[in-house]
Amino acid sequence: MGRFVLFIEVVRAMDYWGIHAQSASSDKEGAEHSLDLMYWGWNRAVSELFEPLEQPGFPLMESTPRSRGFAARLMQELGKVSLLRRVADMNERGIMEVARDGNEFQIRMTEDAKAQFADSIESDRLKDTEELLPSASTGWKMASIQNFLRYPGMPGSYFARPESLTRRWLRGDIEELTKTLIRPWDSGHGIMVAYDARIEVDEHYMAEALDLATVWREDSGIHMPFS
Repeated sequence: MGRFVLFIEVVRAMDYWGIHAQSASSDKEGAEHSLDLMYWGWNRAVSELFEPLEQPGFPLMESTPRSRGFAARLMQELGKVSLLRRVADMNERGIMEVARDGNEFQIRMTEDAKAQFADSIESDRLKDTEELLPSASTGWKMASIQNFLRYPGMPGSYFARPESLTRRWLRGDIEELTKTLIRPWDSGHGIMVAYDARIEVDEHYMAEALDLATVWREDSGIHMPFS
């Protein structure tokens, strides 16, 4: 359970840094860099610290500035490891050049590295084209992916624009709806925050997550075929 308890404190530290510490810090740029480094360490933290519990229930422990500081430093060290491994992989594949200069290492991008941005450039050009098509007198008409798949033999020239199938789940009153689900809860060790659940809230954030995941998938170069 020791690793899992540390994992809980890591999650608390990430929450603290992401919301309070960054806004309260006088060094905004430094806080952003520190938080970004912690994000880089997240996957490794989950890999090393997240483990199944051998008994039911959820362990409770007090979070202190000292414990949060330890968790934050751990995340930054794990972030450094992740970044170094990324640089090593990119160097092995010819994307980065690493040269040693005394006690320092100089890292620079190679000419071949520019090819990795080709997909992003293509995506940007596609978005620009989508914006221009409706106003251009090219004879093309906008259509949804659903209509394109339902009527593949429609006469005319159509440009299919992807539509989120979960868009109908989004709610404009999500904040007001969520507020009604939050209440104080006495755990016996102090007052904590309890959250009730509603399917409408779950569907809203599922739709948000799917839209984000779609963008990330396309940014990574994985495009879904239409047929």
